[in-house]
Amino acid sequence: MKKYKRGDVREDGLVFRNYTGRGTEWWVTPENLAAMRKQNSNDVLKWRGDNKQIVSERNKKWREANPEKARENLRQWRNKNRDHSNAVNRKWMAANPDKVKLMYEHKKKDIEKFRLDGRVKRAKRRSLLLQQLHPEHDANIEKTLVAQCQSLHKRLGIKFEIDHIVPITKGGWHHHTNLHVIPMTLNRRKHNKDNSVIPSCWDSGVRCRLPLT
Repeated sequence: MKKYKRGDVREDGLVFRNYTGRGTEWWVTPENLAAMRKQNSNDVLKWRGDNKQIVSERNKKWREANPEKARENLRQWRNKNRDHSNAVNRKWMAANPDKVKLMYEHKKKDIEKFRLDGRVKRAKRRSLLLQQLHPEHDANIEKTLVAQCQSLHKRLGIKFEIDHIVPITKGGWHHHTNLHVIPMTLNRRKHNKDNSVIPSCWDSGVRCRLPLT
């Protein structure tokens, strides 16, 4: 005996609905099936409206069990409903000024922590430079390279930085022969990799690197 699936269409145009409790086949017209589906959808919406607390608890448990999927679903919904999402946010902020103030205070603390972490990192780097400072390092040449960064920035509109060819963290010296000027974006991408490839558009022939003499 052939087993039908919901939505299968018979030769006479009827659509299979499902098997009843007695195992008999239930066939309906396409119009009746569409009406049933609409009624089921309305019933679900009505139940959700009458049981908001249960729905909220179920959603909360699911979000806690699937945090990444929940964030992704929320991001996709906001992208598809940006105007509505912004309107909801504005309405909530207008109705909760105290919470908004508290959020900005937390954000301010995060910014202060970020700046503090930055100062700590810079202090650590300065101490590292002092430990790796070569006794024959020429500070005047380093100042010239700094001036070149500023000059290139004014001329090209792109920020430049002094970079260690062999990173300090990989044993390189803070010595003027280990310094060169490269765009800031390239320096960020290079990070502390000593085998980083300099693009051909910024090769050794055009890099702002001073000779040994």
